[in-house]
Amino acid sequence: MPLFGDLAENKTVSGNPKNWLYVTHVRGQNGNGGQSILTPPAGIHCVMSDGSARWFAYDDDPKRSEMEPCIRVPGNSDPGFYWGKPNR
Repeated sequence: MPLFGDLAENKTVSGNPKNWLYVTHVRGQNGNGGQSILTPPAGIHCVMSDGSARWFAYDDDPKRSEMEPCIRVPGNSDPGFYWGKPNR
């Protein structure tokens, strides 16, 4: 089970090109330590509940992606924040 890790938010809205927000350690163009980019992430690193770290690969196909939406803002049309899929 992932505990914490990189953060990627898919801010794509219907009809717009992909728009992802990454949390960075430097102040980005949006002024809050994030950077927007049109391409999705290759994946994210997460620290697991057993203390290990793991890479979770992203794919546009939800069945092949190791990442899934974990937080969606009610009333907002974007897909939301992505997280590594836990072993189910």
